[in-house]
Amino acid sequence: MAIDVLDQAIARRDGSLIRAIEDLRSDGRSLVPFEPPEFNAVEETLLEENQLLDPERPSSRWRSLRRGLHAIVPAVRAK
Repeated sequence: MAIDVLDQAIARRDGSLIRAIEDLRSDGRSLVPFEPPEFNAVEETLLEENQLLDPERPSSRWRSLRRGLHAIVPAVRAK
């Protein structure tokens, strides 16, 4: 899909990326809404403890990766 098609869809939907994606969805290859799976009690506890699905901030692993990318590609700003 061309970027201008996406830009036009976003403009038609008052700047909403989500609504633009929904408008552009087709029968072929497309984005679909994420339906989280059911978790058992153990999985639920592990996910809650690790904040895997909704972290407060990126893990240090991502910060390290970003610093490494900054060394290779100056346009990537390390934080």
